[in-house]
Amino acid sequence: MFYIEIPEVRPRVFQLVAELPPVPAGKRWRGYSFAQAPEFTVHSRMHGSHDKPQPYVLRGVDKSGRLLVQTLVATQYDPIGTWHEIDSEYTTEGYRFKRYALKPLATLIKLGQKAATVRARVAREAQTAAERAEKCGTCPVCFGDYVVHGKSPLMVHHGYERPGIGYIVGDCHGVNFPPFEVSCEGTKSFHKGLGLRLVQVKELLAGVDKLDVVFVVCGTKRIGMHVLPDHKQLNRGDAGFDRAIENVRSNHEREIQSLERGLVEYAKHIADWAPQPFPRAKKGSAS
Repeated sequence: MFYIEIPEVRPRVFQLVAELPPVPAGKRWRGYSFAQAPEFTVHSRMHGSHDKPQPYVLRGVDKSGRLLVQTLVATQYDPIGTWHEIDSEYTTEGYRFKRYALKPLATLIKLGQKAATVRARVAREAQTAAERAEKCGTCPVCFGDYVVHGKSPLMVHHGYERPGIGYIVGDCHGVNFPPFEVSCEGTKSFHKGLGLRLVQVKELLAGVDKLDVVFVVCGTKRIGMHVLPDHKQLNRGDAGFDRAIENVRSNHEREIQSLERGLVEYAKHIADWAPQPFPRAKKGSAS
């Protein structure tokens, strides 16, 4: 070893063969408790690389884990026996522990925490799905998953907006119809409405060339708290009338195509319909 114990001195003083200065007097110094019997040197990278560390002798450790050391060799910065306070991670041993033991352990802890978070989220999603399965059904028109009410049961209001005028706007056609698992009456009703609208739009398209007046959007206007589109009237012969007529014709043609696709789609839903278990889950049943 590089040092010997000097007996009958308190706190214990360890003196190197190279005649290092003694430890400061008193049992504690600057928060340090002196090492009772240090038996190893500390290789620090403070004044060198990890390949060529500088050796220090350990003298004490404070509450925060900082080390009190003395130099064992003279360097270009310090003579032999110089006192230093260093963090454990600045030592070769501490660096190796942090990199090869503590860092993988921290990674494992982090992965475990992430796994626990994922498990908790999956459990919450499963619980939510189970609760929704007990009280929700499929809308026969928009085929969204919404709450049902009553013993019948019937679909609640959905697909609407609340513009702040005292009532809801744009309710789905499937409201107050039984869910699709129970009946396709809502689907049939909507299919019938599409057919009626198709006939109406075709009649409007046939009469486009006979129009003498067209209303076009020319901006917006504010009514109270609401901003609404503003229209102006164009008569036959006015500038822009022919273009407005073509826009009306194009809108009717696009709507006819959309209605025809909808009729085919909803006819398939009606043809493929079969009753399904409802509610989809019972309280207390295994999911």
